[in-house]
Amino acid sequence: MAQMTWYIRGSNELGALHDQFIEGPFRLMFRGTSLVIRIEGVPVNDLLCEQASILARRYVENLGRLLADTLSLLTEKEYMALPVWAHQNHAMLGMQPPAWAPDGVRVIREARNSVISYKWPLRACYDYLQDASIDLENFFPEIYKMVETMAHHVGGEAALIEKTGLRKEVKLLKRIANEHDRDERHAPKDSAPPVAPTGAELAEAQEYASTLLRKFEELCRADGVAGGACA
Repeated sequence: MAQMTWYIRGSNELGALHDQFIEGPFRLMFRGTSLVIRIEGVPVNDLLCEQASILARRYVENLGRLLADTLSLLTEKEYMALPVWAHQNHAMLGMQPPAWAPDGVRVIREARNSVISYKWPLRACYDYLQDASIDLENFFPEIYKMVETMAHHVGGEAALIEKTGLRKEVKLLKRIANEHDRDERHAPKDSAPPVAPTGAELAEAQEYASTLLRKFEELCRADGVAGGACA
């Protein structure tokens, strides 16, 4: 596995944005003011490194277009050559806590979709997890949709558990989502809105959902539905 890192400059909105997804053998991790691409599961060569650089440039160009800003993508060497004050400003911007403003959600989703070459099921799973993260009152219904999408792709819940080895995670996410006061899929017992998860429930569910998604990415790569040349 090889990893390449870039730094992004040019917008004060970057610090609160983040995303992670795959495209073929590449894993792109956007963390506000930095961008990391890992090459996973295949032998690394010069062609793949160049393709990773092209993916990074395309992503940042589209991100800048969506933010209506001109973004600069710097290599680690270029970043280290900047004056000290530029490093300090960049570090302070990167310390902003992740937060989902409505427009930020749109920007991140469109930037991701502009560089991935696949649609259902993995694209839908990314969207469901993102929707869950910004709407806590409907967190579990969105996660339920994500798990159901995964199950449909592999042939059912039992197959999903077998292929991922994540029985505890799948069962917990679906169990909580199926509680009547958690979602809008069942006929409500009263007119009360869905109950938002507690802090502990949310932390555990987010961890489980992310772990499940990482495993599902591997399944999609193996099935040839995760874009790019995976072999």
